[in-house]
Amino acid sequence: MEDKESWTTSWLVFSFMRIVDIPHTIQGSETERHPEYNRPIEKKVVLDVGASYFEEVDIELYVDDELGMTSYLPKGTEVEQIEHEHFTEWRFTEPGVSENSFYSFGKLKNDFPFQRSMQTMFGAFDINLEHYEDLGGGTGYGYGYYSGMDEEFIDGYIQLFESPNGWYYHHKHADREDYNGGVYTQRLRMFIDSIEWH
Repeated sequence: MEDKESWTTSWLVFSFMRIVDIPHTIQGSETERHPEYNRPIEKKVVLDVGASYFEEVDIELYVDDELGMTSYLPKGTEVEQIEHEHFTEWRFTEPGVSENSFYSFGKLKNDFPFQRSMQTMFGAFDINLEHYEDLGGGTGYGYGYYSGMDEEFIDGYIQLFESPNGWYYHHKHADREDYNGGVYTQRLRMFIDSIEWH
């Protein structure tokens, strides 16, 4: 320890350390396992918010027998099933956040018009096509939107994807006044990454 020039090394190492396995399950937080699906019914995880913040979240197992899948949602999340013309939506909202912000997951119906997928999805959620934002990266069926600095300042994205049993989508919609864009993005990512099909 007499080499004073190396003293800053530990400071640098600890400054750049971060959890990379997100969501990260906090050791010892898992409760009993579901008897049929063999997944913890409840647990506590660490989620990232933005570039440098983290949040501890209590989550619980979400079971959807109709779709034959399980995943995880924060405890207290309200789930509403909504039928649209070309898809079924499962909308997730949380207490204390306005109805202007939500994240959702849905199954596309057999008649879904892929050739007009952006117009179909934007129309169903009353999103102005002028707010379309190119996400780049060759995502295929991925559509971002951003209303700029208007009075109703919203942003979000819709991503279609294929699963072992059909086509689905996930969607984040955030009103800037709720200041939850990053929070809902990580909750939605956790939900999608935690899906197990049965």
